[in-house]
Amino acid sequence: MADDYRFGIISDLHLGHSGTGRWHNSLLFDRAEDIVRNAVAVLNGQSLDLVIILGDVSNDGGEDQLKSAAGIFSNLNTSWRVLPGNHDRDGVRSGAFHELFSGHVPDLLGAVAGIPSLFLPEFLPEIEYPRTELGMRMIKKV
Repeated sequence: MADDYRFGIISDLHLGHSGTGRWHNSLLFDRAEDIVRNAVAVLNGQSLDLVIILGDVSNDGGEDQLKSAAGIFSNLNTSWRVLPGNHDRDGVRSGAFHELFSGHVPDLLGAVAGIPSLFLPEFLPEIEYPRTELGMRMIKKV
């Protein structure tokens, strides 16, 4: 069908994580970048319209972790969008996330692939939207 839209999803990479934790498979930490490169290669062979990367690109928002991810994502042969996750928040606050993924970060109060989206308030300007509440002004914008 002409209306079919094919997209791929990458999620929760946590690049740069080391050690162990109850939420992570410690056996894969040393191979995380290779796994992501392989995922990109698989997605590149799928004739996709868009790849959406669903946050937690880095483990702690460090610029080196985000640079690594940006380098890998640049090998995608289709359009792609990346959303920040809670582990990326330091990179969002410092501006590194938006700088390194320039042109690939959707409006945080808008739509991704035509889907209306509302992102975590912590990624919005703190002056206008306190982290602990959405506030009616923000809800009205959506």
